[in-house]
Amino acid sequence: MMAVWTPSNIELCRFPEVCVRGLSRLFPQVKSYLTRPEARDSFYVSGGYYCKTLDNLPLIGPAPSTIGGVYLQSAMTGVGLMSSMASGHLLAAHVMDEKLEGCGLANYVDAFLPSRFEDQAYVDFLSDGGGAACGQV
Repeated sequence: MMAVWTPSNIELCRFPEVCVRGLSRLFPQVKSYLTRPEARDSFYVSGGYYCKTLDNLPLIGPAPSTIGGVYLQSAMTGVGLMSSMASGHLLAAHVMDEKLEGCGLANYVDAFLPSRFEDQAYVDFLSDGGGAACGQV
């Protein structure tokens, strides 16, 4: 259900430099770090992974096929902090068994349910490239 991307074609020791090069396109002043040996030599990896689903949508709601009372709020694909208020509201509604009618979140309840991956046709659709049409929240 979850995938992890790790750059396999870049030596780990060069990975921080590659990240800084990419960041310099967004912030040109960062490029100066690449030309200063003392700065470049201080680069190190201290990051992590983004947890994603095949459809690039978060998992928010009751965990399927498990004991009752287990709820998920995960696979936020790197936007967890920005979406935390809305996803927390949605998770709380699931826990309290509240209906979200008349609320903007009501339109997304089913799209974020973890149980969507119990639908084999949906998983097959995503595995065959259908997930490419799905975007990040």
